[in-house]
Amino acid sequence: MRNSLLLCVVLFLVATGCKKHDVKNEKNLSNILSSNAHVIDTLAVLNCTTTSLTLDGNEINFIPSVGDIILASPSADNHTGVFSKIQTISRNGSVYTCSTEPTNLNEAFRQLYIDYRYVTDYSQNAQLRLSNDIHFPQDFQLAPGVTVNGVFRYNIEDVHIIYHKPENALLPDTVLIQASINTDGSDLVIQTSSLLSLPEKTLYTFYLPVISVPIVVGGIPLFIPFQQRVEVNTLPISVSGKMKFRVHPELSAALKIGFIDGNWVESSTYNVRASAQKPVKSDFDGYMEANFTLLAPTYKINPLFVPTLDAYLKLSNQFNAKIQTQRPNYSLKYNLELEAGIHYDFWTGVHGQKSFSVPVYSAILKEGNFGYNIGDTAFGGLVFYVDPTTSYPDQKGLVCAMSDQSNGIAFVPFRNPWPYFNASGTSIGTGSSNSSIILSTFGNSETAATLCANYSGGGFSDWYLPSIGELNELCLHKDSVPISTGGIYWSSTAMGSSNTPYSVLVQNFSNCQEFSSIYQFNPENGTDWNNPGFTPSKYRVRAVRKF
Repeated sequence: MRNSLLLCVVLFLVATGCKKHDVKNEKNLSNILSSNAHVIDTLAVLNCTTTSLTLDGNEINFIPSVGDIILASPSADNHTGVFSKIQTISRNGSVYTCSTEPTNLNEAFRQLYIDYRYVTDYSQNAQLRLSNDIHFPQDFQLAPGVTVNGVFRYNIEDVHIIYHKPENALLPDTVLIQASINTDGSDLVIQTSSLLSLPEKTLYTFYLPVISVPIVVGGIPLFIPFQQRVEVNTLPISVSGKMKFRVHPELSAALKIGFIDGNWVESSTYNVRASAQKPVKSDFDGYMEANFTLLAPTYKINPLFVPTLDAYLKLSNQFNAKIQTQRPNYSLKYNLELEAGIHYDFWTGVHGQKSFSVPVYSAILKEGNFGYNIGDTAFGGLVFYVDPTTSYPDQKGLVCAMSDQSNGIAFVPFRNPWPYFNASGTSIGTGSSNSSIILSTFGNSETAATLCANYSGGGFSDWYLPSIGELNELCLHKDSVPISTGGIYWSSTAMGSSNTPYSVLVQNFSNCQEFSSIYQFNPENGTDWNNPGFTPSKYRVRAVRKF
């Protein structure tokens, strides 16, 4: 949408400033005018309107008559060129004054083959501009009570046009108009301040360069001008209160509209990559529901500067947003809808138009609950556990300190006689009671539990040494929480009794295996039970607290 929202159904699109174009004629068939059609020099055109034509007979090599089709390229004095059929004619010396009506490709050519592909320089990496700013100005007002910030980008990558009319066929057998585009880099924030309901409006209209398409007749190119413009529509919106969302309406597409086997068809393909950021609770006032169209850019192109011959493509970026107390607390749904159409008089000679309304894409961009997620910074630390039985605003969980309290310390200092204790809690939620037992046993001595109790990160004083279950949970989320992934950390889970070793459970963060290492104290001398005479091991410490 690759990585919106300005799409172009381009008919014969060869803009001023084209970087590259390629005209093909694989069948090697020349373009043949109808017997009553004439291509004339621009010097022969003295005056031209949609209903009249004045010719200098000295500049043409035939005598014009009623029913003749007159074709001429644009000039400095006649920017539309001539594509007219004579209805009446009068002569004054060498000057012919004619009343005319518009003609069309099908009527003007007995045989016509165009296979035209190009890449345009003009819109490559272009950005939607408001005034002279490539971004929406800060808090740009779409309408009273509705503001938008950010940028909407679009790129036209290439355009391919095919027109095939075999000799003497009543209609072309193929018309194909294809444009490849993307809206990568689009980033918009919409915000409302209160309840409101507003209709659709055109925010801005800007014109792209006039393009000229060559049709080679007898070795001479006849140029047909096409006017192209973009209308940037926004809204409608219906919202029940204050809201703010940030969205990225990115996509890439190959847009196709064509005349195949006697029918106009739309066969565009898309790769939509739209996304949104998680909303912030403070940007809303309780329950809120909204339906809004953020931007609906419409590309229009018409041959010969005639608005009634428009072809167009409109992509509406539609959103449905809901904020509520029940779960999920927030939901943002995205719908991309295509409206395309063509007035086909110019292409087939048949008066009429064809339009399409196609749902392109629908998805929930964001849905969830307000509150805290793994990795969030909150309550003086980093969230690594959220109690799944709780929800915002009564959410419960655990945070760890922002960094280690020690890179290596013994679990407790040696005492003689050795105090016996049993801090045996292993599950989530038992680390606090384990730590209390250790602190009451060893007082203010330098223990792993004391380091945690003395920590005051975020202004909180209830930090403690985690149980093995809490430490294991922290290890499972080490990708979201900065921690020594190869380190070994003390837990507060320690068990023992008189004349037996004390087992202190630790966590190896290289593999997150619970009970991956056991340290045993000899209560007689404080050394490792399995290695008499060795000083007890020193491991890392990371404090945690409940919220």
